[in-house]
Amino acid sequence: MSRSWANPVPENPPVSISWQLSINRPPDRSCSTAKISLTIEDNILLPLVLQQKKPSEMKAVLTPLVRKIGIDALLKKYPCEVSGGQKQRTAIARARQLLLIA
Repeated sequence: MSRSWANPVPENPPVSISWQLSINRPPDRSCSTAKISLTIEDNILLPLVLQQKKPSEMKAVLTPLVRKIGIDALLKKYPCEVSGGQKQRTAIARARQLLLIA
């Protein structure tokens, strides 16, 4: 059965994002209930995107962080495709970016 995705990205988003996130439709699996889902990489980078950092700066921050936490092989996966512990490590990496903002 095919799902209908009616314009998942708003035409006038409330926040101006200069670096384009790879917002994709989630894979057609039973665990995906959201219409829009960010990859693990996008989830971690979101605070930096909102700060309007350059992609090169984001990559410089992302690479050592995910290697240290041990989730570098998961960056292109969606949250529904990883274990609970891997989701927690993703949350830690994203929280670290938020702490650096404050």
